[in-house]
Amino acid sequence: MGKQSKTRIKIDNKPTLSTITWSDVESYMTSLGFRVIEGNGSRVKFYHKDLDRLAHFHRPHPKPQVCKAAINDLREFLESLDL
Repeated sequence: MGKQSKTRIKIDNKPTLSTITWSDVESYMTSLGFRVIEGNGSRVKFYHKDLDRLAHFHRPHPKPQVCKAAINDLREFLESLDL
């Protein structure tokens, strides 16, 4: 099982995990064809040209782990795409 598959399993896990790192999320999204668009401060957008979809998130700081609420939002976004 590859790294991206493991990341998706972590994202889909219920109860939501608090151990998923931002670098794993960013890597997973780019593997799906999303482009990372840096915003102001910790704001980050993921844009997929072919799907014409945009997702907004905040990069976690100071720790690299993404909060559970953001993972829940990411899971819902991915489910809305049927990915």
